[in-house]
Order: sequence, then structure tokens, then C-alpha cells
Amino acid sequence: MVGQLKFCVAGVRSLEVAKAVAAAGADAVAVEVSPTSPRCVAAEDRAAWWGQLPGDVTKVALVRNPGFGDLEAVAGDEFDQVIIYFPNETPFFEVALWTDTVAPEKLWFAPQVLPGGILDLAFLPLADRMILDRYRPNSMALEAKIGDWNEFARLQAMHAKCEWVLAGGLTPENIAEAVSTAQARSLLLQGAAIEAAPGEIDIAKLQALLNAAELLAA
Repeated sequence: MVGQLKFCVAGVRSLEVAKAVAAAGADAVAVEVSPTSPRCVAAEDRAAWWGQLPGDVTKVALVRNPGFGDLEAVAGDEFDQVIIYFPNETPFFEVALWTDTVAPEKLWFAPQVLPGGILDLAFLPLADRMILDRYRPNSMALEAKIGDWNEFARLQAMHAKCEWVLAGGLTPENIAEAVSTAQARSLLLQGAAIEAAPGEIDIAKLQALLNAAELLAA
């Protein structure tokens, strides 16, 4: 936590980085488990991690577009919570079926909304945490704009039963404006904001981002 801001770091690929992220104050560490992701960590590689991290760090699996059996693999005791990235156009009945495997209190939903699109609010009762994610088609990169931050603040105020998590495009230069405009209380830090290259978290970049956030919180 930085001030009153909770934060989760996603894309961790080694125990060394996981320890450094926890030491930086992360409330949660998220590991990609989708085999097609360049940030994926195999079950056998991460098995020894968790006992070496502080007990108060939440262990999170990050799954993209889950198929048959994907959620069963992360629904056991290894992970405390699960982030699911999926297209905003995914049929409601398909998304609702995921809660048969992972309970809503353990879920973070990140419906990927096309620029100019509108988040499908029908998903809200199915997960305790929501990530408003604007993205470019055929790219894993996130786009953040001031309009998205205003939309985040509006949705958070209107649907306060969910924990709303701000993600995408955060930098040391814009994080103060982003958090202030969005009135964010939780952050998901990942991708170019904290990486030297895809899948390589740079602790110095992470610390610079947190220092900027800490100045905001001071």
C-alpha cells in the first residue's frame, strides 16, 4: 500500500522479483497463467514462491479469455484471487458460468472495452472487483485517457459495491492526475509502466511510479 492506495503488481515471473515487489509494499502479486502470454509462469516454477513471500500478500492468478479447464486450474488453494481479462462482448451466460468455478468474492473482472465502447454493466454482480480496461485490438498494450479516468470515477460512485481498480497507461508523470481524476483507491500495475521489456519487471521503474504515487498521498 502507498498511503491509502492499494496496489497489485501483475506479470511477475521470478521469485526474486516477487520478493522485491512485496518489499516495495504491494498488497497483491499477480502471476499470468495463460500459456499464450509471454509473461506466463508454469505451475511447477511458481510452486516454491508462495511460502517465501509475506503472509499478508494476496496471491492472484491472471487469466486471459479462459477456455475449458483454465479456471479449474487456478480455483484451488494456490491462489487467493483470480483476475480474468475477456472481451466486453463476451456473452453474459458464459461469464456467469465462471462463478460456478471461482466465487465472485475471489474474482477481479477486466472486460476489455473497445475505444468508444461502453462497459457491460450486467457483469458487475458477478465479481467483487472491476478493472476498467481500454485497449487496442490485436495488442496487449493498454490505453489510458483522461476521459477514461472520468468514466472510472463515475462508475465507482454509481456502483460502490464493487472495488474498482485503476489500470493501464500509468506513468510517474501522469499517476497523480490519474488517481486524482479517477478518485482511485486501488491500482493494478503492469506492462510498460513497470517493465524494461515484455515480461521483465524493472524494480527501479516500479519504485519511480510508487514514489510519484507516494508524493500524491503525502
